[in-house]
Amino acid sequence: MKKINVDFEMFKMAFAKDRYFLPYQQETYFDLDTGAIVWVDEKNTFAAECALIILLANAETREEINKAPGKYLRIPGQARGKQNEILKEFLESDWTDDELLWEHALSSYSGSIGKWIRAVKNDQEIINEFIDFRWNKIKETVEEFLNKNGIMPIWQ
Repeated sequence: MKKINVDFEMFKMAFAKDRYFLPYQQETYFDLDTGAIVWVDEKNTFAAECALIILLANAETREEINKAPGKYLRIPGQARGKQNEILKEFLESDWTDDELLWEHALSSYSGSIGKWIRAVKNDQEIINEFIDFRWNKIKETVEEFLNKNGIMPIWQ
């Protein structure tokens, strides 16, 4: 297994994106030599609107990825239902000993993560616990993905 230094915050942003929610075909790649995360607008239509894509370099980056596919690993985004799965798992976990708090979080869920966040937004403890839980789950998924592709991340 190849050990590579990986910026967890950048990889997390790339891996956690909802691939069906974006209004453009943004893709992310992991540079297997440097560990860098590369953001590309596949059609160069909305690159100027994305802070992580430099418009002038976008076409060059796409060309480089196409010429050296073995150097880059495409980072899949999350499927739309994955965020709801993580929330359901959180709600079923023992994230708190406070029965009233747990019941409030559970009863606020009606199948939509957005509605749930709006329903509990004034309870910072629930939000903070969910955010921590979510990132831990994403980190587990990221590590599985990288390991499956022969990479042992050294988190930076």
